[in-house]
Amino acid sequence: MSYVTSIIVQKARRKANAFHLSKSVVVHRPSTAVFDFIVKNLPTCYSQLSRGHKKFEVLNMAEIKEGAIIDCQEMEGNQEIHHRYQVGQVVRNKLIQFFACPSRVLVHLPGRIIETKSNTFVYFDLDPITPNKTRLAQTIIIQMPSFFNKLLGVISGTGRLWTKHLIEELQALKTKIERVG
Repeated sequence: MSYVTSIIVQKARRKANAFHLSKSVVVHRPSTAVFDFIVKNLPTCYSQLSRGHKKFEVLNMAEIKEGAIIDCQEMEGNQEIHHRYQVGQVVRNKLIQFFACPSRVLVHLPGRIIETKSNTFVYFDLDPITPNKTRLAQTIIIQMPSFFNKLLGVISGTGRLWTKHLIEELQALKTKIERVG
């Protein structure tokens, strides 16, 4: 049974020519524990959250905090993505946001690889439900360089592909956080 639910992307986060992917889970841990786990342990457990996760390394700090640079590589289906995220905003027990402008995208096709770019924005929103339960929402915005690129992404199933990836990642993150407590 899946505990992952869809949520609506906030209007302020909407971007033109973008896939807006957002899901949430209820984590049976206080928001302080959820927040601390993400900022301190995401780099070490990232590769275990999805089969397509290859690398997540905070380059200039010991944990995820504003100004940190994250070298990240992941793959889903025939799409390989290389991000160099910058952590843009961290609000203790509420929000973690990072972005890569641009992300390098390699689309593997029979006999060739197409290289393109997109902008990627990632948000973790934490909302305490009770003292020991937190709604954890993860939003991924993949902004394509043009309407034409977005149309090609729609036709090729990019949104479906990365939504599946998001669900797998978020459910695994929930499980990891709950096992710590």
